[in-house]
Amino acid sequence: MEALLPKVKLNPNGSQRLKTFAVFNGKLIKEYGLADPISSTHDSFSLYVEEIPTEEIEAQEDELILNCFHYTGDVSRLHGIPFKIVVKENEEIRDTKTRIRARLGMSEKDFAKVKFVLCHQSGKVTPLEDGKRYPLFILTKLKGDTLQMRAASILFA
Repeated sequence: MEALLPKVKLNPNGSQRLKTFAVFNGKLIKEYGLADPISSTHDSFSLYVEEIPTEEIEAQEDELILNCFHYTGDVSRLHGIPFKIVVKENEEIRDTKTRIRARLGMSEKDFAKVKFVLCHQSGKVTPLEDGKRYPLFILTKLKGDTLQMRAASILFA
């Protein structure tokens, strides 16, 4: 991981910490810890290294880190590089979208075309509407599960 540090563009005000993750068909497959060997990664997986966003490191107990995926038309047609976003208790989805747009570096014009849905593990899809607040207990039903962020994912087209 240390050898990768000079190759990754770090934000001077960022966390200065890296994470490595594997992606297959637009879906996050595995996050690697510092001691995890990446040499055993399946050839069909794409590996990515990025700086861990400060908000992810500093996420509070009343906040949730959710996986975000890109899709086209149907939520089963994933593409692109997935990422995570911190969802804050009772934050309006409009404010969450503002943080996602900043994270992705998209223009307002391009971002206006993006549609957001919440995709539950059960397969249920809920459109996310501006002006609404989504309490975290609705977003995650597997509070006892070791990976809370797997309870639901935000998908966008």
